[in-house]
Amino acid sequence: MDISILYRSTQKYYDRKLEPYNITYAQLPILLFIFEEEGITMQKIVEMGSYDKGTVTKNVKKLESLHYVEIVASKEDKRVKHLYTTYQAKQIIAKIYKIRNDWWNHIIQDIDKKQLKLFEKMYSSMCLKANEYANLDLDELRFYEWRKCALNAYPGYISTVLKVGGCNLRCPGCCKKHLVFLKDEQQTIGIQDVKMYLEQNNSNIQAVSIEGGEIGLHPNLSVFFRWLKEKGFLVKVNTNGMYPQLLEYWISNQWVDFVELDLKGTMEDYPKVSGIHDLDTHPILQTLSILSSKRIDHRFTTTLIKEFHNEEKLIEIAKQLGTEAHWIWYAYNEKEESIQKGLHSFSAQEMRLLKEKVESYVGRIEIKCNR
Repeated sequence: MDISILYRSTQKYYDRKLEPYNITYAQLPILLFIFEEEGITMQKIVEMGSYDKGTVTKNVKKLESLHYVEIVASKEDKRVKHLYTTYQAKQIIAKIYKIRNDWWNHIIQDIDKKQLKLFEKMYSSMCLKANEYANLDLDELRFYEWRKCALNAYPGYISTVLKVGGCNLRCPGCCKKHLVFLKDEQQTIGIQDVKMYLEQNNSNIQAVSIEGGEIGLHPNLSVFFRWLKEKGFLVKVNTNGMYPQLLEYWISNQWVDFVELDLKGTMEDYPKVSGIHDLDTHPILQTLSILSSKRIDHRFTTTLIKEFHNEEKLIEIAKQLGTEAHWIWYAYNEKEESIQKGLHSFSAQEMRLLKEKVESYVGRIEIKCNR
C-alpha cells in the first residue's frame, strides 16, 4: 500500500540522517516529547503517543544510555520518574528539527495549499478511526478517579463521574496535578467495573460525565461513548478545547450530549495561564465555533485567579462568549495537588463585584466556591 511506502521511506530517511547522533526513527518522537515537555513521565508519553509501555521504557533507556535523556525521581514520590533532555541533547535538537522540516518540505513540494489542507483533514480523521479501531478492546481504556454518584456534574441529572489521566497543558492554577503528571504505578479503574456498575444502577444513574486530565488525549473513548448511548445514558465531556476535530467527531456521531469547556483566560494570556509558552490557541477558537453552532448543550467554566484575571480580561472573555452563554466562575482554592503554589484567589465579595461589572456582556454568570 502507498501508506506503507511512505512509512518505510520516512523511516529510511530518518535512520540515515539520524545515524551520526546514534538515534533511530523509533526514538525520535519520544525524544521530542521530552524536549517539548521537560519533566514529562513515561506514563504520559504512553497516553499521548498511543504507545505500549514496554516500547517507551526501552527507548527511554536507550536515550539515557546515549546521554540524551536524564531520568529524575520525583521529590514528592520516588516511584514517579520525570524525564529531561540533557545539555548534549539540546546541542543537537535544532539539527533534528531541520531534518524533520527538510523531509516535510520535500514530500509536500508539489501539493498546493488547498490539497494539503484537505489531506491533513483526511489524515486526522483516519488517525482517529485507526486509534479507535486499535482500541476496540475496552479493557484498554483506563480511568484514574471515579465519583459514582454526583448531583451537579450534569445539569438536571444524576450522573457518575469518571476522570481520565494525562493533559497537554500545565496550567499553574490546576489543582489536579496527579491527573496531569501520571505516576507510573498509579492505580486505575477498569472499564468492566464501570460497565457493571452502570448496568446495575441504570434506574438511578441517568448520565455519565467524563473529565480529566484532558479527554482529547483519549480517542478510544469513542467506543465507550457508543456503548453508553446504546444503553440509554446521556454523555457529558469536560475539555480544554484543544482537540476540536475529535470533539466534532463525537458530536457528529451523537455520542456526546453536553460539553463543558474550561477557559483559562484571554487568548492573549493563554501561554501564561496554560503553562505552555508557545501554545497555539487556534484549536480553542475552533472549539468555540463548534459550540456556537448550537448543535449541542454546553457551558463554560473559568477558575478565577488574581495573577491571571481582572475586570478588563473577564469582559474580553465575556464578549467572546456572547450574550447567550452560561459561564461558571470558580473560586481558586490552593491544594496539595496544585501545580503552582502561591497563587491568589478572589474573595466572595470581590467575585460578586466583578460579576456586576461583567454580566451585561454574557448570558449568565454563576459563581461557585469549589470545582
